[in-house]
Amino acid sequence: MLTLRQLSFFLYLGLGVALVHAYAGGLATLLRPATGRLSRIIRTISTVGLAAVAWATVIVGTWLVYPATAPNRYPVLT
Repeated sequence: MLTLRQLSFFLYLGLGVALVHAYAGGLATLLRPATGRLSRIIRTISTVGLAAVAWATVIVGTWLVYPATAPNRYPVLT
């Protein structure tokens, strides 16, 4: 059984992989000339998908992954 910390890390890892693939796909659609209506729709969907995955990666990393690995804010000095 996985802990919440491990599950959140795997979610973050999966979103990171999706972000890299969405970036590559978005770059590929930008380099190709838009010849028709379908090409513009695909370009718009890939751009929106890239933005959604990027924001999801940032939110999961900030609110789930980083607090689990953050150092102690108030260390005890002896």
